This record gives sequence, C-alpha cells and structure tokens, in this order.
Amino acid sequence: MFYKVKVVDMPAGSSWQDLKDFCRKVQTVTPRSATIEDRDSGEGIVGFASRQEAMDVVDQLNGDYFRARDGSKSKVQIEYMYEQEPGRGRELRSRSRGAGGGRGGGREEVPDKSSKGRAAGRSESRSD
Repeated sequence: MFYKVKVVDMPAGSSWQDLKDFCRKVQTVTPRSATIEDRDSGEGIVGFASRQEAMDVVDQLNGDYFRARDGSKSKVQIEYMYEQEPGRGRELRSRSRGAGGGRGGGREEVPDKSSKGRAAGRSESRSD
C-alpha cells in the first residue's frame, strides 16, 4: 500500500530528490516514492509505506519552507491524499538510492516460481 501526500507551492526548480530530502526532515519517515506532478505550479506527490508516516509529514512539515537545490525556497502546503495499492491506477515513480532504483521504477522482477520448474527439480533428485 502507498499512502500519499501532496506537496504544493514548491519552487519551480524543485526535483524529486529535493522532495524526498524535504520529507526526510521528519526523522521517523522514509519516503518510498516521489514525483513532480507539475513543475510550473510546484506540485509533487510523495508515497509512504504507512499512513502514520504520511500523517507525520503533514503534521510536521505543512507550512514549512521548502528549499530546492538551486537555492530557491518557498512556503509549502502538504495534505494527505489517500492510500493506493501498488499497480493500481497511476503509479508513482520510485527513485530511491537503494537497490532497484533505476529506470524500472524501483520495482524488481520476481522470478517465476511455477510448479513446472519445481517439478523438474524434484524428478531429477528422485532419479538419483
């Protein structure tokens, strides 16, 4: 599940990295995804793993000053949006620095564990 917050009134030069860094000011949260929805209006969306993390960001950062890497800053408004199951509707882009943070949107391919593959492995071990 993703629990999303919307951040509005960010400076025009803001990036998704700036957005994640801003949310990390709340020590108890780890942003799972971030995207800039509209650069001109300064709107971005951040996804969190728990509703509590999303609410902590709203409670602690709403009305705070957001500083972009280019030095520009503005006072932002943050609101809780909703929860969304991954893969449903519009997907958030994940750009974490951890494993799987490349072009694939942070999602890893899970190897297919079909019964066919396991059955072949069992038949080989039984014939020994």
